Amino acid sequence: MPRHSLGIVIGLLCMAGVSAWAQSREHNRVVYWAATDLRTTETKELTPLAKAAASGVGSKTFMDLDTHKVMMAHREKAGVPELHKWETDVFVVQSGGGILQVGGDIVDRKDSANGATGTSIRGGEKRTMAVGDVINIPPNVAHNWLLTEGQSVTYFIVKVEEKH
Repeated sequence: MPRHSLGIVIGLLCMAGVSAWAQSREHNRVVYWAATDLRTTETKELTPLAKAAASGVGSKTFMDLDTHKVMMAHREKAGVPELHKWETDVFVVQSGGGILQVGGDIVDRKDSANGATGTSIRGGEKRTMAVGDVINIPPNVAHNWLLTEGQSVTYFIVKVEEKH
């Protein structure tokens, strides 16, 4: 294609508000997260966000791809039970710890397009999670952090989207 024709096509696409990047969330690439950088993110960004939020959670998304999302969260309070219809959660505890309840049935379940929440979980397993621990939570498995007063946990999250 001649150079001026390519310029016209690009110009028309821009005027129409169409972009190849707009069709996908983000371009997959090699990314390295140094432990020192993650610790700085925790202390300078996520902990203050969590302390200020009514939910007690501060989080940051590092990558948002069509196939998966990479995040980190810091939690100062117990969570709300949840499950995701089409996402597997992989948690890697970075600091702190607490009990993570997985499985069972969500009490007072409220369904949404992407999952469900509720007031508690009946049954399931309670796992004591500490620094370095990793857990894989498949789609449609209820989970919730059960933290006591004074506990906090920071965890790296990879959310893998299942095809549906």
